[in-house]
Amino acid sequence: MGISNKEISGLNKYQQPPPNPKPVPEPVPEPNPEPQPIPVPEPIPEPTPEPTPEPKPFPIPEPIPEPTPEPK
Repeated sequence: MGISNKEISGLNKYQQPPPNPKPVPEPVPEPNPEPQPIPVPEPIPEPTPEPTPEPKPFPIPEPIPEPTPEPK
C-alpha cells in the first residue's frame, strides 16, 4: 500500500543531519556623533485635594429593651 516502517528506518540511515547555520553577526550600530538629548517629561501637577467636610456625628439609636417574658 505504501512504504513500510522497515523501509523508512532503512532510509533514515542515509539521511545526513542538517548543517549548522552560520551564526549571523549582529549589526554593529554606527556611533552617533551627537548624543541625542533625553526628553524630560513635564512635571504633572498634583491634584489639590478638595476640603473634606467635617464628618456628621452618627446618630446612635437608643437600645431597644428586650421584652421580658410574661409570668405563666
